[in-house]
Amino acid sequence: MKWVEKYDRWYEENFGKRAFKEETDLMKSFLPSKGKILEVGTGTGRFASWLEKEGYEVVGIDISFPMLKFAKENKRVKYLIQGDAQQLPFKEKSFDGVIFITSLEYIHNPIQALKEAYRVSRGIIFLGVLNSWSILGISRRIKGLFSQSYCSFGTFYNPLSLKRLAKMAMDNQKFILKKIYWKTVLYPLLLPKLRFLPFGGFIGMKISFEGER
Repeated sequence: MKWVEKYDRWYEENFGKRAFKEETDLMKSFLPSKGKILEVGTGTGRFASWLEKEGYEVVGIDISFPMLKFAKENKRVKYLIQGDAQQLPFKEKSFDGVIFITSLEYIHNPIQALKEAYRVSRGIIFLGVLNSWSILGISRRIKGLFSQSYCSFGTFYNPLSLKRLAKMAMDNQKFILKKIYWKTVLYPLLLPKLRFLPFGGFIGMKISFEGER
């Protein structure tokens, strides 16, 4: 469980606090103002807990028992389920929105996971991933080459590859894509002029769609 505690504690550190604030601010601007939200890959439940405090009804699902055990012991979120993102145990259109926060990168078949997200959502998907175009993303990938960590196993995306993945997952689905909108945050503090470029460390992408054709 030490690795779980280490992962969760990162958000208590200076950069982790900043990351959490910027990522949740971005997520809130993309989600509906209220409703039922599914977080896929909820981990220790930190983001799900924040959503509950904002007034959403939240369900967290994760394949990792140690992560869920930590979330439950720390009373992070009311509804937690152990399950596979690639085979969600929910009926169609069960949620107003489905979110992935730095979890899509570590799913074996991300297209299948997104297909499932489209199936159980009523029209909104939010993807939050590390940006491979950013200084942060590049440094994490280099770190993963030289040491065994979560950086060694993830698939990193840039805004264009993430958008392409979202569209690929909608192929053969009975949905009408309305709009894909994205923004990056977590820019280096010493390089404020970069903020008009897509090089922030974190990508937030909103996918909105309508129901069956």
